[in-house]
Amino acid sequence: MPIRVLIKKQVHNKFAQFPPDLRLRINTALNELQNMWPTCRLDIKKLKGYDNHYRIRVGDYRILFFREANVAMIYDISHRSDVYI
Repeated sequence: MPIRVLIKKQVHNKFAQFPPDLRLRINTALNELQNMWPTCRLDIKKLKGYDNHYRIRVGDYRILFFREANVAMIYDISHRSDVYI
């Protein structure tokens, strides 16, 4: 069952500054999330202490999102050393 993937404006602006190869890998992960939820083969884990908050691992980068009904809102994409602070 597909879900809508929405990206906050400040995350989109940050994403635009990433190197092209990283942007391609992140776009591929987001497309798979959008089209194949919940059976996608991504490394998705629920974040402890939060309801409906998840992370996707893409190499050394993490995509943080929360899910409500059929919408996944991306609220951060950062290097793993910076994302959980």
